[in-house]
Amino acid sequence: NKSDRQFIQVAQRLTRVDVRSVEQIVDVDSDDIYRFPFLYAVSVGEWEITDGQAARLREYFRRGGFLMVDDFHAE
Repeated sequence: NKSDRQFIQVAQRLTRVDVRSVEQIVDVDSDDIYRFPFLYAVSVGEWEITDGQAARLREYFRRGGFLMVDDFHAE
């Protein structure tokens, strides 16, 4: 998505955060989420979080992680 890549370019230019050059899918059920300080979730309108995923996200937030959620209702 073009807007995702533009966001990445701006984050690389304006911050010291080591931003990946392309988006990467991260599975909430995997320990991979702890490798990323910032997660961006899109189209989550039908996302049903399990108890295990909620616990993993709580731990992610406890460790300082940030999750930005955008559902894009307007098309």
